[in-house]
Amino acid sequence: MATIKIGSYNMPEPKKLTVKLQDLDSAETGRNQSGYLFRDRVRGGASAARVLSIETMPLTNSEMSSLLTAIGGASFSVTYPDPYTGANRTGTFYVGDRSMPIHSIDGSTKYWAGFSFDLIEF
Repeated sequence: MATIKIGSYNMPEPKKLTVKLQDLDSAETGRNQSGYLFRDRVRGGASAARVLSIETMPLTNSEMSSLLTAIGGASFSVTYPDPYTGANRTGTFYVGDRSMPIHSIDGSTKYWAGFSFDLIEF
């Protein structure tokens, strides 16, 4: 199985994958006049939202097109290795900003090198 699966698409092996855990607080979280924090954490620990920061190895035009198509929807399922559970985990994600630098090997052969993007869990 691929390291990262987006829907039914097996993503090429990433150059770098960073999994971030995000605790989510309710609107009731804040500070009082003495500066003390009152926190109402509604999602944390094992159920914390994940953000997957991904950087790819160089991709051909065809590979880039397939990957952009896989992450093009408003939401999609992603299966990835989760450090908290120690196993593969599947969640519903959307894509954040995407950065696509192009690299030329010999002036005519072009590759997308270092494509980076974040997948953010709902």
